[in-house]
Amino acid sequence: MRSDTSDFYRLFLVPGMANCTGGVGPTSVGGIWHFPVPRDPEHDWVSALEHWVEDGVAPRQMIATEFKPDRRLPPSFSGLPEGTPIKRTRPLCPYPQVSVYNGVGSTDDATNFRCEATSGR
Repeated sequence: MRSDTSDFYRLFLVPGMANCTGGVGPTSVGGIWHFPVPRDPEHDWVSALEHWVEDGVAPRQMIATEFKPDRRLPPSFSGLPEGTPIKRTRPLCPYPQVSVYNGVGSTDDATNFRCEATSGR
């Protein structure tokens, strides 16, 4: 295998995610259990994969979302109700890049972070 696989392979680690779904922090990145995540290539891993395969555009980052669920509602297979407020978002970067805070703005907003190459980690 050659050393650069980024044209056909990307690994996105999700800090705080439990075994397959859920966990602490922003762990919703689309899929059938993560409504109401937007169905676009930046927020939904299935849409990102389709966009890469069908249009040749590889994901540069994914946006993970943490919602403020209404604890009075029972959990359902389809996820959270539409309109559930967002608690925070974070970018997920392709390994070995990491998410780095820009130093300005809310740390609950993914737009205030950037993906940066690690150096010697």
